[in-house]
Amino acid sequence: MSEQPLYQLDQIKRIINKDKIILDIDSLCLPQGELTAIVGPNGAGKSTLLNILAFLEKPDQGSIHYQGRPVRPKDFFSLRRQVTMVDQAPLLFRGSVFENVAYGLRVRGVPRQEWPSRVGKALSLVDLSGFEDRSVKGLSGGETQRVAIARALVFFPQVVLLDEPTAGVDVARMDMVESLVKELYIATGVSILFSTHNLAQAYRLTDRVIHLAGGKRVPSSTENLFSGQAGKESDAGLVHLKCGTTIRTSSARTGLVRFSIPAAAVEVEPFLTLEDHTNHFDSIITRMELRGTKVRLLLKGRINLRAEMPPEDLQRKGLMLGSRVTAFVPPEAIHLLQGEP
Repeated sequence: MSEQPLYQLDQIKRIINKDKIILDIDSLCLPQGELTAIVGPNGAGKSTLLNILAFLEKPDQGSIHYQGRPVRPKDFFSLRRQVTMVDQAPLLFRGSVFENVAYGLRVRGVPRQEWPSRVGKALSLVDLSGFEDRSVKGLSGGETQRVAIARALVFFPQVVLLDEPTAGVDVARMDMVESLVKELYIATGVSILFSTHNLAQAYRLTDRVIHLAGGKRVPSSTENLFSGQAGKESDAGLVHLKCGTTIRTSSARTGLVRFSIPAAAVEVEPFLTLEDHTNHFDSIITRMELRGTKVRLLLKGRINLRAEMPPEDLQRKGLMLGSRVTAFVPPEAIHLLQGEP
């Protein structure tokens, strides 16, 4: 892997309607040759970030370095030839699979004699060898997605960006697309970045996960994401959630707030009888999953939480699937997010 970053973004802002900030990235460094996931809920800024990385959209503020070189506004058009993006719901043109995959080659003036070999190689990478003469009308949803990816790969790009590649697909097709993404990364060695709202999917495919919420990069998972009404001076730090639960934060902010709780910060103990219930939640472990060196837990109770801990801690505490537990959220671990809830 090269020591030169693929992208370096600094003080990036994207603003719409004159004053609405939809993306606000202080700093982001992406190494070359990696498979990276960008995770966040709807409206987090994932697609906007991908459009900027694809040089399809210019930020209103900030600087971009690509492969160590500063990107000027006049560079965007030429850099699009090195980066390609596949949208959430890719559209294919009428005609054959070959015509769709070769379309970009024709537009870019690639000699026609090169088309068959380049299209064949791209289709082979997505396991669609022999589909050249097929009409796109008869393709399944999964095949359509693969043709769109082949159309992106036919240029031999340095970077492939996938915007929610499994959005709206069933479980079987999701498994197929996930396998395809992983196989492409191994087979081509190109840098691949994909966006998703599915945290489990992100960690299944890669260890480098970037979390976005409210247009900002957040230092932790946004799976424990809540919003509520923060108290006034008399009960500063308390946030009243819509479900009726109150949680204490270390912030004195008032009004509507949105916050996330890192899974690693949720402390889980065998059930305790407590007089002070502030930030203590009576819960049941309903799911356990080994992720790398940690076990991730789904806790259901007054609020649903995801937590993680080393397997040895789980064993030492005697916790198992179905255990009744007490979950504690330290106020200082709660990360208040910017923007509207």
